[in-house]
Amino acid sequence: MSNDNKAINRAAIFFIIINAAIYLGFLTIDLYIPKLGFVSSYFKFSGLVFCFLFTFFVRVRSDIKEVRYDASIQISVLLFTMIADVFLLFTGHFLIGIFVFYCAHLMAVKRFRPEVLIIYCVVAVAGIIAAAFFYFVVSAQAGILCASAFYAFLIISVTVFAFKGEEPGRFPIAGFGMICFLICDIFVAIYNSLPVIKPVYDTAAILMWACYLPAQTLLAISTAYRKRA
Repeated sequence: MSNDNKAINRAAIFFIIINAAIYLGFLTIDLYIPKLGFVSSYFKFSGLVFCFLFTFFVRVRSDIKEVRYDASIQISVLLFTMIADVFLLFTGHFLIGIFVFYCAHLMAVKRFRPEVLIIYCVVAVAGIIAAAFFYFVVSAQAGILCASAFYAFLIISVTVFAFKGEEPGRFPIAGFGMICFLICDIFVAIYNSLPVIKPVYDTAAILMWACYLPAQTLLAISTAYRKRA
């Protein structure tokens, strides 16, 4: 094992410990000190920043071409993800946040199944046009629902690609990361659909982030250890 790969392994351990501490931190706040929710939001966003920093480290230090390729694309995914989360967490511009997430998932398609990227770009553009039409002609809620439907198609596709694109015999870290991501979005849908049922609303608010940071952590880690089939 080269010195660079040893450094990546050490960085991966440090990264997991840091994000585990962040994870426990915001879960503790969400469960026991909900009045400090704004602090929890910064914890959550910092976890994404560490995902970006680790992936960038992998891109710089790896001596394996395929690993550097994966890391480069995942950096783009994380950049779009962080921008989307700024809109969703701090501004309330949900439709823009969803559209930016389209870009994140398109980059994930490029990572896992590049040969179908053009098709999915067309789907994303269709989703943006349709959602904008419903938003301005029907209602804001209709536009968000339309955008969310196209988003669901994108994330389910990426989840399938993450498993199928893995080299046979290797643990599908990225695939399980996308499963966590998908479960997170199910809780997001519950959170946004049932706000009047407070126990369900509060539980979904906690569980969606309980799945989201592990998802992003696994996807970042996968760049160091995944090989393309």
